Amino acid sequence: MVDVSFKIPEGKDVISTSSFRTVTSTFTSVDNTVTKPFTYIAPIAVLSYFSSVISYIHPESFENADGTLKKVDYTKIGANVTIVDSNGKSYTGTMDGIEQFYITGLPITKDQFTVITDIPGHFTTYGKFDRVYNTMDGNMYGIFKRIGTETVDDATAGDINKDNVIDINDALAIETYWGTNKRSADINFDGTVDAKDFAFVEKNYLMQNPAVDNAPKAVKKSKGKTIDTIKSELGIQ
Repeated sequence: MVDVSFKIPEGKDVISTSSFRTVTSTFTSVDNTVTKPFTYIAPIAVLSYFSSVISYIHPESFENADGTLKKVDYTKIGANVTIVDSNGKSYTGTMDGIEQFYITGLPITKDQFTVITDIPGHFTTYGKFDRVYNTMDGNMYGIFKRIGTETVDDATAGDINKDNVIDINDALAIETYWGTNKRSADINFDGTVDAKDFAFVEKNYLMQNPAVDNAPKAVKKSKGKTIDTIKSELGIQ
């Protein structure tokens, strides 16, 4: 018999099984006879002390007609995704190029987490999830979990100033940054603040963010202007 001890280093990702599987054994007896028997290592389960989560963001202005998201480099759109645990500690997500985010280092707990997606020009979304662990012999351990649209809501487009309501102030922001590449007002991230961005403000006009309590009441008129007068001044048909 041979006793082999393994030391698993601390890592940033959840790994469910060891990669130590294929080995070659060579034995030399006391009379110098060499044998190379077939050797098999059973899979070794790795029980993590933290969990990881992966999912997608869903910005309305990036949706194609068929419901898919347009192809851009999502690492550059300015989206921030955060998970907050029941103790108020935040864990920052990493975006990849295909609208996925990944967050690791989550504590093993039965409590709920809140996932927050903050995308320029859109309502901030808040979703709850739990059960980010498994158990073995009565002990909890960390897992890699994918969460879906039941947790990460679609982000409604048009909230340029991020005050949880789409109103005249967002229309005024479009007017202020018209023709520029100001990211907060360039809702669809095409490089120019134009009629396409204004269309999202107009479509969702007077909407309050359903994900927050006590969202402010929409303002219909400011600086003597309404959404219709701004639309006319910008020459939008």
